[in-house]
Amino acid sequence: MARKRTALPYEVETEITTRTARGETAETIYDVIHGAISVATIRRRQRELRDLGPKSPPAAKAEPEVPGEVPSNAKIEDVDRWLARLELAVKQAETNGNLTAIASLTAKMKDLANLRHKMEPPKRPDPNEREDMQALGSEVEKRFLALIHDAFHPATAA
Repeated sequence: MARKRTALPYEVETEITTRTARGETAETIYDVIHGAISVATIRRRQRELRDLGPKSPPAAKAEPEVPGEVPSNAKIEDVDRWLARLELAVKQAETNGNLTAIASLTAKMKDLANLRHKMEPPKRPDPNEREDMQALGSEVEKRFLALIHDAFHPATAA
């Protein structure tokens, strides 16, 4: 079982990183940090920095490729993910100057965008935006304002 990594103060970690990049020995760094940690720990850190470099996170699970034929039970989230992958692929093809790939990828994106549009539920019309309702609304507003006016400015009896 591997030894647990010792948590070091920020200043010590910074000294080790910068001085290792300059090529200084572990003993020199030990003297600079006034023996805050052992020479062996400094050597381990130097080995990590030189040999292994920064540790990369574990590889993420690869997303499935964009299918050639979109399944009938595909979800909107899947289609969105496929569109995002195709956008990245188009950018990569543009960088490489591959016009054939750009053409085929954009055609695929068009098909997926059309499918995405068809999959969305239809937009329900707002009943308040119909013309007859807007006319009725303005009529109600006029009557309401007249009532308020009459309430605060009563006609004086002569």
